[in-house]
Amino acid sequence: MNPLGFVLGLAPWFLFSVLSHRLGDDSVAIAALIAAALAAVMAWTSRGRGGVKFLDIAGVVTFGAIAAAGLLGGDSLGEWLTNFARGGSTLILAVLMLISAVTVPFTEQYAKDSVPEDRWSHPLFRATNRKVSAVWGFAVLLMGIGHVVAGLIDPTTSPSDGTRPMDLLLNWITPIALLVLAGKYTKHAVGAARQERDHEQEVGTTIET
Repeated sequence: MNPLGFVLGLAPWFLFSVLSHRLGDDSVAIAALIAAALAAVMAWTSRGRGGVKFLDIAGVVTFGAIAAAGLLGGDSLGEWLTNFARGGSTLILAVLMLISAVTVPFTEQYAKDSVPEDRWSHPLFRATNRKVSAVWGFAVLLMGIGHVVAGLIDPTTSPSDGTRPMDLLLNWITPIALLVLAGKYTKHAVGAARQERDHEQEVGTTIET
C-alpha cells in the first residue's frame, strides 16, 4: 500500500482547508462547493477494486452541508464558518477515520487497489490497516484541534497587521509535520507487514518441504 493513494484521497479536504482560509471573507461556501465537486469527481473516477472511496463520499456530504450553511446562513454564521469551518471539517474527518479504524479501516479501500485479492482476507491485512487508519485519525484530530485553537486566538476575520504567528504554526507548520509523521508510520507499518507475510510464506514452504 502506497500512502500517496489516500493522501490524494484527502485532496478535497486539503483544498477546502486552503481555499476557505485564503480566499477572504464570505469564501467558505465557494470553497466548500469546489471541494464537494472535487470529491464527487474523485468518487466517480477513482473507482477501483476497493469500490467508491469512503473519504470521497464523506467529502461530498460534509462540504455539501458546509456550502448550504454558508449560502443560506446569515452574516454571523458566515463569520463563524470563516473562522471554524476549516477546523470543524478536519475534526469530522478525524472522527470518521477513527470510527473506521474499529470497524472497516478506510485505508483498506486504497490498499485493495494495489494488493492482490487473495490477501484481503488475511488477518494481517486488516490489522495493519486498523493501525494505519488509527494513526491517520489521531494525526488529523490534532490538526483539527490546532485549526480550532487558531480560530479562537487568531481568527481570520480579525484585523491583522499581516503577521499571524499562531496561524502559521497551527494551520500550516503543525499539519505538515503531522502529515509527514503519519506518512512515515504508514511506510513503516506496511514494510513490517510485508516482512511478516514473507516470513510466514517462508515458514510454510519449509514445513511443506
